[in-house]
Amino acid sequence: MLTADELPTKGKVMANRLTIKDGKEKYMRALGYCPQFFGIDEFLTGKQILEITLTLRGFYPRDIVTETKNWIDIVGLQKYAKRLTSSYSGGCKRRIATAVAMCGEAPVALLDEPTAGVDVAARRKVWAALRRGLLQGRSIIITSHR
Repeated sequence: MLTADELPTKGKVMANRLTIKDGKEKYMRALGYCPQFFGIDEFLTGKQILEITLTLRGFYPRDIVTETKNWIDIVGLQKYAKRLTSSYSGGCKRRIATAVAMCGEAPVALLDEPTAGVDVAARRKVWAALRRGLLQGRSIIITSHR
């Protein structure tokens, strides 16, 4: 329900003081989301995925270039940014999915098991992205099955 895949039958779901009833588009702009099972288009590059996400979030074209580069650097995917995500390892997929959730200045980010199945180096990059979000004053909700 928090990701607007299902609508509540009772009560309210809120993100940054917005409800789905305020408009799904407006509500979703206030939310970054990293599903447990990737949710990334494997026919696109990591760079393209970030650019599309930022475009959908209303960023200006000149800012998209800078923001995309910043998040690619933060999650350490410079070497892979222009490769199709279908060629990414599991750790690289988790890093790009985390970057997608964190880019665009969404005030609330939901991450479902963001470090599940990744090696120590990839885990550090994911945590670096989350720390960056916290320093920017965002609320980050992480689920874990432990």
